[in-house]
Amino acid sequence: MKSWLIDCVDQHYDCRNESTGWYIPTRLIDVGSSLTPPRLRAASDVSVGERYATLSYCWGMKSFHRLRSSNYAAMHQKIPLDDLPRTFRDAIVVTRMLDVRYLWVDSLCIIQDSQEDWQKEASQMGFVYQNAYFTIAAAAATDAFDGLFQRSDPCVQQLAWPKTSVQVFRHRNHLRHDKEPSASMLAHLPLLRRAWVFQEMVLSTRTVMFSSEQIYWECRTLSACEDFPNGYCGSKLDRLPPKPLIRSLIATSARLLDQTISWRTWTKLVMEYSRCLLTYQSDRLIAIAGVAQAAHRAVDSDYLAGLWKRHLSAGLLWYVAPNEVKRGGTGLQYVAPSWSWASATGPV
Repeated sequence: MKSWLIDCVDQHYDCRNESTGWYIPTRLIDVGSSLTPPRLRAASDVSVGERYATLSYCWGMKSFHRLRSSNYAAMHQKIPLDDLPRTFRDAIVVTRMLDVRYLWVDSLCIIQDSQEDWQKEASQMGFVYQNAYFTIAAAAATDAFDGLFQRSDPCVQQLAWPKTSVQVFRHRNHLRHDKEPSASMLAHLPLLRRAWVFQEMVLSTRTVMFSSEQIYWECRTLSACEDFPNGYCGSKLDRLPPKPLIRSLIATSARLLDQTISWRTWTKLVMEYSRCLLTYQSDRLIAIAGVAQAAHRAVDSDYLAGLWKRHLSAGLLWYVAPNEVKRGGTGLQYVAPSWSWASATGPV
């Protein structure tokens, strides 16, 4: 992980995020050290230009320690590690290992019993991930208690050394391995089916993903894993593993931030996003708001409930994907105007 991170920062031109440094989230977790416990810090207590990591994870159904009005002052003093679920503890370990002092976790940095604070911070979530030094993705965890570090099956990564009868290759060693080993491994991961994770993956410059088999690295330049630490086979963009969210989106996110997004690119984003799962349908537009903010600079048009005014006539031509969930009927909570794709409850 350190090698991937250092190489990316030093050598990847496309991964240099000019915004990193000026933006500090409202609150961050100071991860401390083996001798000092983590604690909550306000932005005013964090030096300008300080790097921070973000955590992307599934909440799950179990209750866990969160930031509330009642424990706000206490968490500024210390956050006992024993009070945190395993995924949070593991993320703190990774953050420390990669020599970063601060970590952003939504449930620990947004006051959970304050609707006002949630609305304010939700509108800033795109900036949080876009300006993070890297994102830690708990891809194999179904909830906050599963953790990052999984026991891997050595049989999955078993290598073979075949011989060949082809004359020109007869006296050379060969290694047989899947060209894209992550194709089947990542398709089932719980995290990659979540709608909120969509913009986290699109906007993050660098992602360290913990799957059930191994660790994956993704940035705008390199897609790699423990099996292929120097990158997958194929071209720069073709080597991205075909998983539900990231296959085309990491490439797309670079175009978003380079201000060259096209209408076709936006529609692809919407189609991918609409296939993701949401606990609350009322979040359908909120969960993609960060991507819309990034796209707005490039599209240079008014944003209209998931569509763009400049391309409104084309944007109205969405339809519910065949054999998929039908649009919500009357009586459901209002999410978006009926002419917006966001009013549908399934893939469009």
